[in-house]
Amino acid sequence: YKFSANNPQAYHLTHSILIVKHFSLLLQAKNPDVLCLQESDDEYDQMFAESAGYKHFASKGTRAIFSKWKIKEV
Repeated sequence: YKFSANNPQAYHLTHSILIVKHFSLLLQAKNPDVLCLQESDDEYDQMFAESAGYKHFASKGTRAIFSKWKIKEV
């Protein structure tokens, strides 16, 4: 997709890619042991956990907790 004011889908895709890149850089720099997210997607939680180095995660609705340690209860 090319950015274009006349193509809102391309704009949203480009914007989303930039957010993911910045978020990845932030995770690498800060390396949090526990990460809590709102508006997560059950379909991608497992993939995100593995790619970000979190061995454990729990989700409920659109909220998710990713942790380097076992989560006892949510």
